[in-house]
Amino acid sequence: ITNEYMTSQLCIYCYHHLAHPVLGTSRCLNPDCPALKCGRATSNRDVISATAIKISAMTNIILKKDLPPF
Repeated sequence: ITNEYMTSQLCIYCYHHLAHPVLGTSRCLNPDCPALKCGRATSNRDVISATAIKISAMTNIILKKDLPPF
């Protein structure tokens, strides 16, 4: 089972804290973030959380290690 702790609080690209300017959205404000550089820094909070949980679970399954930020 993957813990959902911090999945809606950290950017999945750079692991910096996200801002939540509007209910249901997440925005990375890190100027070095690849998502911000590509114009994709704002996303649906639920999609970001689900993706973070998937990344964390796959890291745990394949590498047998926990993903540190989560």
